[in-house]
Amino acid sequence: MPDQLTTTPRTAPAVRTTLGDRVRQLRITKGLTQTELAGERFSKEYVSQIERGKTRPTGETIEWLAARLGVDQSFLETGVSSSERERVESVIARAEAALESNSHQDAVDELAQLGGALESVAVPALQLRALLADSWGRMNLGEVRDAIARLEAARQLAEAPTFSDVIRRSQEAGGIFPERDPNAEAWIFISIGLLGTVGRRVGSVPEEDFEAIVASRRRWLTGA
Repeated sequence: MPDQLTTTPRTAPAVRTTLGDRVRQLRITKGLTQTELAGERFSKEYVSQIERGKTRPTGETIEWLAARLGVDQSFLETGVSSSERERVESVIARAEAALESNSHQDAVDELAQLGGALESVAVPALQLRALLADSWGRMNLGEVRDAIARLEAARQLAEAPTFSDVIRRSQEAGGIFPERDPNAEAWIFISIGLLGTVGRRVGSVPEEDFEAIVASRRRWLTGA
């Protein structure tokens, strides 16, 4: 079977536009100046900072800008329409459902349909779900090396700023001990989530044991 859910690119990835790039391109297409786009809500300087990637707008601001620019919020944020994202998420959900019924080959086949769509959507949470589901399916099919390769890709993704920055922000706010390693904790956090999912599927981890594991990690991170 062709290996469609790749973990590393075989060719140089296409250059992707940033949120700032898309705001600028759409603004120019609509014939708006930065001042006109900002309206009475923001300043011209703030729009300029977004376009140059100097600041990351909140979800509420992205929604407002998308409405002003006449595009889907998901497209403005990720460069991919919400319909394509929903299609990818639907495929992943079907694969996860197949795993729940121990239909491991069906799960792997479902994920193989994604091809390059998963990378083009570029939503780390979806990429992580797909990698973990694919690794679990392949592990049960005896494809151990491929399964481990996907877990390694998932680990690298978990250590990327998208996930580890959540830990860092919590440290800056005083919610997590500053001496904890954000990269390691992000991966452990995701691994615990996988343990809970797998444990519930196969009944190997009693709920009280899982809760004890979570409580232990919480004490390690926060002391609470």
